[in-house]
Amino acid sequence: MVGSGPEAIADSVVVFSALLDAIDADPAVRRRVADRFPGLEQAAAVTGGAARESSRLTLRWALHQVAVMELTARGAARRQLSWSDTAATPRCPADGFEDRLGRALEAAVADQHATEALRKLVLTP
Repeated sequence: MVGSGPEAIADSVVVFSALLDAIDADPAVRRRVADRFPGLEQAAAVTGGAARESSRLTLRWALHQVAVMELTARGAARRQLSWSDTAATPRCPADGFEDRLGRALEAAVADQHATEALRKLVLTP
């Protein structure tokens, strides 16, 4: 996200909500979203259960990235730079938040997916 301020925050909420709405409306969207992200060449060649698992893991990663972006835009999370890592590490608002986020992400990408916990955790101020 490029902007800042109320407009940028509103845009990020719309993007995250729209993504979760699409997942809820059509489970096949999960595979299509996952296919848009770069992955291993071997992942594109797999079929069946392996393809589902590859898509699930990619979608979980993508949802995590968008969730952290949304939380950061609202000021509920921040990025912490490290001298030893090349990427900034997200720091979330409270103890145990990462665990709750992990459970909510798992629920959102499960075969019988549920996005309600992820919506509440990320979109509720």
